[in-house]
This record gives sequence, structure tokens and C-alpha cells, in this order.
Amino acid sequence: MKIYLDMDGVLTDFEKKYEELFGVRPDEVKARTKHFWSNWQTFVQGGHFVHLEKHKDADALLKFVTSLGVPIEILSSSGGEANHEYVVTQKIAWLCNNGIPFKANIVPGGSKKAAYASPWNVLVDDTEHVVEKYRAAGGTAVLHHDIDVTINELSKLYLEWRGGQ
Repeated sequence: MKIYLDMDGVLTDFEKKYEELFGVRPDEVKARTKHFWSNWQTFVQGGHFVHLEKHKDADALLKFVTSLGVPIEILSSSGGEANHEYVVTQKIAWLCNNGIPFKANIVPGGSKKAAYASPWNVLVDDTEHVVEKYRAAGGTAVLHHDIDVTINELSKLYLEWRGGQ
């Protein structure tokens, strides 16, 4: 068993910073529109990934998954090829600044996370279409929106992996 943790929306509060900068939540801006990409460029070029606040549930989630004693890695998206290396640098800096020592796998787009899928590679992610693609590729995923639900689902998966003990 290995647990992959997403960053934006799971470990970091991307939504809060985006709304502070642009006056609108990211889910209210249609992806792939000129307006969305203009905001995205501003966000990336401003180095904002480095300075995101920790998500309010990040410490509880990190404490729980660490207690399981299974390998943990980060699996996050850079948002695409155009700014990939720049976003990777920012996200790794954020992890270092926040004392999170896990291996960072930063892929150029959320759909690329599916390449890490296998039945006992468990992805914790807050984006529904990413979770669906990961599951379709044969992986196990937890759609994260509520820390108690996420921990409960991870507990059940861990017990199943351990043979129900």
C-alpha cells in the first residue's frame, strides 16, 4: 500500500489565495477560458504556490497517514506543460518550507496522475475528474472534501489491506 497526497485543496489552500487575488473562487471560472488562463498565468508568475497557506485539515491528514506506517508520496499537478518546471520549483519549495519530507511527484496535468494508479496506490485528491480517471486506470482514490470522511475511508482501506485485522 502507498498513499499519494494531492497538494492543492488537500495540503494547501489554493482556493483561498486564488479568491484573494482574483475575487472569485477557481471553480467559478470556467476552465480553459481566456479569463481562466490569464488568472493562472498571474498566479504562477507571481510565485504564489510557494506562499499558500496550509489547508485547515492538512496537519490532521498528515498525522493520520503517517501513523499508518505505509509509504507516502505527494502526487500533484503543475497545471500543464507551459509552466511545469516553474510550478514544480514552487511546490517543492512549499513542501520544504512546511517540513513535509515526502517524495514529490509533480505531473503536468491532473489526468497524468492516472499513470500512478494500481489497486493499492491510494490517491487522496479533491478534484472529482482526477479521482475518476485514477479509478478508471485501476487505482484506489478517496475524494477529499471532509477530513473525517477521508480518514474514515483511509482507515477502511488500511484495514482491508492488512487483511481485516
